[in-house]
Amino acid sequence: MRSADAPHPEDDAAAGPVDGSGDEPARDGDRLPGLVRRLGLTELDTAALLIALAPDLDRGFEPLYGYLNDDVSRRRATVGLVLDVCGLSAAHPGARARFHPSAPLAELGLLVVEEVERPFLSRALSVPDRLVAHLLGDDTQDAVLDGRVRMLPAPGEPSPDSMERLAEHLATAPGTVYLREQREGDGLLCAATALGAAGYEALHFTPVTTTGHQEHGPDDRRHDVLGPVPELLREARLRGCGIVVSPLPERPGPLTRALAAPDVPVLLTGRAAYDPQWCDHDPLVLDVPRLPSGGVDAWAAALGVGGRDDA
Repeated sequence: MRSADAPHPEDDAAAGPVDGSGDEPARDGDRLPGLVRRLGLTELDTAALLIALAPDLDRGFEPLYGYLNDDVSRRRATVGLVLDVCGLSAAHPGARARFHPSAPLAELGLLVVEEVERPFLSRALSVPDRLVAHLLGDDTQDAVLDGRVRMLPAPGEPSPDSMERLAEHLATAPGTVYLREQREGDGLLCAATALGAAGYEALHFTPVTTTGHQEHGPDDRRHDVLGPVPELLREARLRGCGIVVSPLPERPGPLTRALAAPDVPVLLTGRAAYDPQWCDHDPLVLDVPRLPSGGVDAWAAALGVGGRDDA
């Protein structure tokens, strides 16, 4: 009989995030502990990642998993295999919930539960190549982001007082911010400045507007506007970056709602007045002060985006 004082793995299955405060310091180059801490993953989440990741790092795990799955052709981990290895009951609701599409592993793009037509315990698990590369120290961004996302250089211009206050806000409460600019380019510079002061690097995302895509159907146009949002958010989380969106698409609402994430700073810049219909929960809205023309032009030249309209 189980002792009342004895710990049991099932008690931790639905527990809160791992607290690394008492752990030994992570080894140099070991990115997993930091990722677990930033994303609030549980011990079961971490174990599932490691078990699913193993065949991508060592081919010797493939025949082992085939043996454990009682099927030599199934050479990846399954939900049932993870629960067995972790000593958890296949009927434990908290453990099963960690593999739900709305649970952190799947929702954050860290783990793919495949073969949904199979019984739950037989569904295969895989780790996206981008996460594997990140854990191995490779910061090459997901190929689907190429041409749409780039890292912004750190601005050399002094930060306006309002952006310093924004940086303080972002450092403690990341979220969505709309920067209304008087002149194109001012918002981009201020966003990068505020993120840098808050300790974030800035990923610049350039959406595709609906103009020029009228030959597609409504669903295609919507996909063009939203772009690779899940991959963009995952990239920001993996690298600890903020996201700057500029320019805004013609209809910013769908993109603004899709990017809303409480753990990722997302700064949108544009000249239009904010419309409450853009977002379910209104972001912080700030007017960007007009910056000296020379500084903006120099920074724009460094970005390779040309001059700015002074009108």
